[in-house]
Amino acid sequence: MTKPKKYSKEWYTEHGLEEGHPNPIIAKTEGWPVRLSKSKFITYDSCPRKYWWGSVANVWGPPTHFMRHGTAVHRALENLYGNWRIGDSEEYWWDMATCDWEDNSIHNPVDDTWDADQKDTYERSVHSLLDLELQRRDKWGEDHFAPVEFEIKHTAMHHKHNFMLVGAIDGVHRHPDGGLVITELKTGKASKFKLTKTRKELCYYRYLLARCGFDEAIYFYYLFPEATNFDLYLELEGKKNTQVWLGETQGMAVLEKVNMRSVNAMHKALDKTCNGIEENLYNMKWNDFFCTQWCDFHMGCESELIGMEDDVTLLYTGGEEW
Repeated sequence: MTKPKKYSKEWYTEHGLEEGHPNPIIAKTEGWPVRLSKSKFITYDSCPRKYWWGSVANVWGPPTHFMRHGTAVHRALENLYGNWRIGDSEEYWWDMATCDWEDNSIHNPVDDTWDADQKDTYERSVHSLLDLELQRRDKWGEDHFAPVEFEIKHTAMHHKHNFMLVGAIDGVHRHPDGGLVITELKTGKASKFKLTKTRKELCYYRYLLARCGFDEAIYFYYLFPEATNFDLYLELEGKKNTQVWLGETQGMAVLEKVNMRSVNAMHKALDKTCNGIEENLYNMKWNDFFCTQWCDFHMGCESELIGMEDDVTLLYTGGEEW
């Protein structure tokens, strides 16, 4: 299997870059750039306080089942891209995609807490993923199926701020018309909100690749192997500069041309994020429903809202809450 390239400290030195640090306080103290990944950018953009919890207070919970499931499906795509050859059978595709699972390797995300239903969800997701990619192969031809690269970590400095942008992209392809395509896999339900959020992430990757010397991407390609939202498909079908296709039983793939309005909106949000971190602005964007349902740090924010005087980070240090 083709292994993703890992950049070492020597690589940073060779290319004249400091290593940087994801904690902005440490980065400023050491005189390094602040490392800003795609996920940290999206986190700050959605809630600066959530970014503070993870990157400044350095508080994170253990990976959830949903995280492990997402990692497993991403590994399947990585294994497929790394082992694909022209003329391979669909059975070979399946064997390659699930080789970590079958071989019980260190990348196998399954542990004793996974039940039969969760394993079945994984298999259905991978089957759907392969189905969607087989359709792309038939549309583009085998010569254009393989990615130019996948899961390669890219690092580049922001053109204005002392921030080191970091990202490992699921796949970079070359469209039959020659345009560069950025591929993103998302597990879980597909929705218009998720599509919009993912589009911002791909705009970030587009900028990062351009800073690394790539030509600017023309297309974004979204893989939603667990999508069951037929209304979203109907909304996207026939939309200008957009192609969409469905898996046999579930899943949806979307290929769209890059919209410059989305690109400009991302640059505005990225600039605001860099400014906010530089100025130590970590305001809370509280929502009674979304925060309590989806944020790991909602207890700390709730404690602050009700005037709790103790150090709220202590809520996350004993292990019991996790």
